[in-house]
Amino acid sequence: MKLGHLADIHLGHRQYGLNQREDDMANTFEATLRLIMQDDPDAILLPGNLFDSRDLRPKILEAAERGLSVVPVDSELVSISGAVIASSITPSESVSLSSMCLVTSQASLLS
Repeated sequence: MKLGHLADIHLGHRQYGLNQREDDMANTFEATLRLIMQDDPDAILLPGNLFDSRDLRPKILEAAERGLSVVPVDSELVSISGAVIASSITPSESVSLSSMCLVTSQASLLS
């Protein structure tokens, strides 16, 4: 089984109050997912801290949606709760989990 692994994304992070760092994190998230998808993984794991805080402004949600849009809808995508926000995400309406991990909660980010 081939897994893609991407952790501690921290979408929405602003360093020194500047928007540039926030944009850098969003662009890097999308670019990294594109690279991962080139290897045709069986599943993608996002084990914690997709978001930098619980303040999910529309711009942050749009960045998450844009990044996740490169992942085919039928792909296995699992996010495990991090210290910042407890969530389990999927690019489709439901989360498809195999027996490879335990997810503390299930929710659809893009619904």
